Amino acid sequence: MGGQQELDKFARLFMVPGMGHCGGGPSPNTSELLLQMVAWVENGQAPESIVARQGAGGRGGGVALQRPVYRYPLVARYVGPDPATNPNAPNDLANFRPAEPRVKHVDHLDWVGASWLGPKAPRN
Repeated sequence: MGGQQELDKFARLFMVPGMGHCGGGPSPNTSELLLQMVAWVENGQAPESIVARQGAGGRGGGVALQRPVYRYPLVARYVGPDPATNPNAPNDLANFRPAEPRVKHVDHLDWVGASWLGPKAPRN
């Protein structure tokens, strides 16, 4: 599709670790992604990140846990204070930064039909 920069013009992928296909799972599992998609389509504001949240449950509701999720291939890196000294610090979105993953993924795949779309060889 022309590389990550070209792809980001019309598609973004947000990988939420531990989130089930339709919600649920051991991690934050809700977001306002639909609202961000509407903002992209209607206002041209492409999302760089989303916030995944997990509710506290019960009648009080609220947010028990929240984490930023950055567009692929970036991951959230915690840069805040030691959670042992400040247990609420990991729930503060300002304590995370986008970062390259520690393990680089090989995203280039040779597609069997790529030659059909490339320049045509001259015929003899």
